[in-house]
Amino acid sequence: MVLETVAPDTDANLHEALDGAIEKLAEVRRGRTENYKGRDHIKQFQDADMAVILDVLQRLAEFLPHAAIVSGPSEDTPARFDPNALPDMISLIASLQPGNLQQHIAGLDLRVRSLLADQRITPIIAPEGGGPSLSSWLQELFGAADGGKGQITVLDLSLVPSDVMTTIVSVLGRLVLETAQRHRRATKATLPTVLVLEEAHNFVQRQGADMDDSGASTRCRQIFEKIAKEGRKFGVGLVLSSQRPAELAPTSVAQCNSFILHRIVNDRDQELVCRLAPDSTGSLLKELPSLPTQEAILIGIATEIPLVFDVRPLPTPQRPSSAHPDFWNVWTQQRDLDLDLNDLASDWSD
Repeated sequence: MVLETVAPDTDANLHEALDGAIEKLAEVRRGRTENYKGRDHIKQFQDADMAVILDVLQRLAEFLPHAAIVSGPSEDTPARFDPNALPDMISLIASLQPGNLQQHIAGLDLRVRSLLADQRITPIIAPEGGGPSLSSWLQELFGAADGGKGQITVLDLSLVPSDVMTTIVSVLGRLVLETAQRHRRATKATLPTVLVLEEAHNFVQRQGADMDDSGASTRCRQIFEKIAKEGRKFGVGLVLSSQRPAELAPTSVAQCNSFILHRIVNDRDQELVCRLAPDSTGSLLKELPSLPTQEAILIGIATEIPLVFDVRPLPTPQRPSSAHPDFWNVWTQQRDLDLDLNDLASDWSD
């Protein structure tokens, strides 16, 4: 962003214009002020008063610098930089400013250096070799072949530490939404994309009294609330999968128009589902605590009437590793446990 400024004629003319504007505005205020029992009360301004005020401000604007905004790179434009040089650059900029600004940013400098020293997030924010280009990263995410039709991208974050996972997920969500927005602006067509959040209560968390309004969890919730509210016009859908729907942010849940309900035992979760579902489904929802495995209830605009359906089992090679733990067979030595702790420790430490 570039600002082109035009200086006023002289400082004296500007000061004179300011004094005249202040006096005229004060005159309008006095005209609407009356004293009652020793106290001044301002009556409601009339249209004529507002016309005088606007005229004064317009005349004053002639003496103020004019700004012309020229399109160009901004702080949101993706640009490569060396994150490790960021603390030194912040200190340099602070040292060039008047006053003792460097002392006030000492805390910021320490937080940035601590973040860059965190080995859990360094491979993400400062990967070796600089990481892939934005173009190749987007092609890998959305699919380069055949315009991304049928592309399914699975991001496995199971081993990512929880205190940095929300930051990563919120950035991914924002990039997906902005990509769809820019695609629509450039082509006048939507980019059909669906984001599926497994264990969604970790990312779209209901705000609690102890939650920091500026924390990573709050920012993550806000970006997916924006996707839930505005994503449809850009072709971005959102699927929230959670075993604890009562812990989801109400704003996101309220935007959901279809629900697939598996067995729910918790009272709070059942109450939330009952509030969201039509009254006609009351008797059907009473079956939630006793639904068998691979059976679910579908309600919402995806079906004309609420219905119970069986989930088709996947072929064994396509099934996720989500089977119940085989406690008994392992503990009774009916199944050998292939466990090599040396290899596990070595892989963990690398």
